[in-house]
Amino acid sequence: MPNTFNFSCQCRTLKGTVELPDMRSLTRLVCYCEDCQAYARHLKPSEPVLGPHGGTDFVQVSPAHFHIKRGMEKLGNLRLSESGLYRWHATCCNTPLCNTPPNPSMPFVGLITNNLVCNQSTLANKVGPVRLGVCAGSQYPISADWPVARNFGFKALTRTLLNIGRWRIAGDHTRSTLIDAETGKPVIEPYTLNETERKELYTTA
Repeated sequence: MPNTFNFSCQCRTLKGTVELPDMRSLTRLVCYCEDCQAYARHLKPSEPVLGPHGGTDFVQVSPAHFHIKRGMEKLGNLRLSESGLYRWHATCCNTPLCNTPPNPSMPFVGLITNNLVCNQSTLANKVGPVRLGVCAGSQYPISADWPVARNFGFKALTRTLLNIGRWRIAGDHTRSTLIDAETGKPVIEPYTLNETERKELYTTA
């Protein structure tokens, strides 16, 4: 029986629910990549998203289990480059919400755990602990309570591909709030950063 969690942006204008299966089948990880850090710097949310070493705490969920219930008109979509992920956020308060691949055949939502309406104890008990750290890059090695890979790492890649494969077989790519099933396009056209905007973000300390 899946656990249903509420999530919201920081100002509570955009709200939704997500169903998470048993924690043994969940993949929760912290991403330390420059792109996630640049994204957070671009939005400048009122509450911090980045943790130690610039990490963002994600849990991987099926798009069929991710539902926006209120505030859809405040949903924004941004890409750091023409080939980048869709980075979904709330435009009312610039809260980063989740990431999805641009390929519609890859059913996958990387939900930022900061947006789940629960305390840290409930998060640990119901969602489980962080299992992996990925994309440490030039910061590698990072000291943390979980193994951290310089790149995405074999273990994280394997778990992610297994999730995508399972959700694809279940047809979850046709039941997404964020991607139109008929066209395969995002429900909101993304804004793509230009070269000047990218340069500023990636040169900011």
